[in-house]
Amino acid sequence: MIESALFLIERTITPIVNAHKEYRSGKTNMKYTDAYADDLKRLNAIAISERTILENMKCTGNILDYLNKNTTSAEVKNLFLKHNFSPYEENIEKFRKEFTNELEQRFTVTDLIQNEVYTTWDFIFLAGFYSTQTPGILPVKNQDGKVVAVVARGRFKGNQIYNNIYLDNEEVKYYLIKGNHKYNDYILKDKVPIYLFETIGSNQQKYKGRYILKNLNDLDSIILEKDLKVVSNNNTVANSPKIKGRRRFRKNSGKKNPGSDESSENKRRAGDRAEVIFKELLTKKNIKYKDTSKLKKFNFDVLVQNNEKSIGIEVKNISNGIFYMSRTEMAEYIENKTRLCFVDVAEGKKQIFISNKYEDSRTLKYIISKVNMIKEEVLDKHVGLFKISDIEIAIVNDNELDFNDDFTYVVDYTKTELLELLDL
Repeated sequence: MIESALFLIERTITPIVNAHKEYRSGKTNMKYTDAYADDLKRLNAIAISERTILENMKCTGNILDYLNKNTTSAEVKNLFLKHNFSPYEENIEKFRKEFTNELEQRFTVTDLIQNEVYTTWDFIFLAGFYSTQTPGILPVKNQDGKVVAVVARGRFKGNQIYNNIYLDNEEVKYYLIKGNHKYNDYILKDKVPIYLFETIGSNQQKYKGRYILKNLNDLDSIILEKDLKVVSNNNTVANSPKIKGRRRFRKNSGKKNPGSDESSENKRRAGDRAEVIFKELLTKKNIKYKDTSKLKKFNFDVLVQNNEKSIGIEVKNISNGIFYMSRTEMAEYIENKTRLCFVDVAEGKKQIFISNKYEDSRTLKYIISKVNMIKEEVLDKHVGLFKISDIEIAIVNDNELDFNDDFTYVVDYTKTELLELLDL
């Protein structure tokens, strides 16, 4: 449970639950009137429901949205106050001040990682709903209230009623909500993207990826296809060079020690060469930059500048199909202080790729989450005996992961296009 949720629970929920427990225990000398007992039972039911919602929220911004949208009715508020309990309304401003730096943090569809398992609560929160008794298709709105996508869920195995089917790696047969439901129209008429989940168990929703409508199959079902379009500004980059993937690492591959003096020196030289290639591109495009690779105050290689804006670039050589990310590098990328730049320095190549922002990434987000999990597991399991600094990461492009979803080939970009890509 996040701290901001606990903040509200301790102030609004726990006092009611404790009072109800005391009433039920019969161990108090306090005399309860029937009216007070009825009020307490009602307040306790509300408190339990609210606690469940708050406990399952991932981000403070989502909690704030919930408070703004679902402050208690005047009747319930008065019931809280009548018995000296603190309703949400009395705590919103305290909440805002306490968590000022977290109010913009929200769990959205851009945070989804393919093949990760989420809760049903996660699924409904994405659409701004707060009850699990909802249809399988829910609209996702932007800050202006416009529906820009839907989240959809369903069973794909052993279900005799709705036999959703994976037709192949790219297409799915999916059953709509029964009847002429308005949520179906967001797919059929508005053709918004579909973030698809497979229900694999109680409170378990496995995210399968972003899909778009291909065609109507019959009156009850549709054919969805993976949304594979990669667009940069107004130009499709389908024919641009791609990041070449490699096979996943094998156990006991017999690889020589990567920490040898010779391999470390080769890695350093290749990294330096990658930085030179990227700086040459910036010079060619007449883009202002500062070489920060040898400056201790910076944790990245190049600072790209445009007017009063700037962004750090961490350059990675990917010619051998691997790269490394330190804890600091991951933290700065997550905080949008930097972007990653992949450079293939293999002979005859000068291929340069720039990453999306963290919130717009998918594969990188998945990789970073797993690296952090591994590091924490090692610390926990061995009671602080070991600390992992860098982990060798394979650039794998397969059915589960594809770094090309997160990176844009920029060699042919104009100065304006490159600066726009970097939000400068």
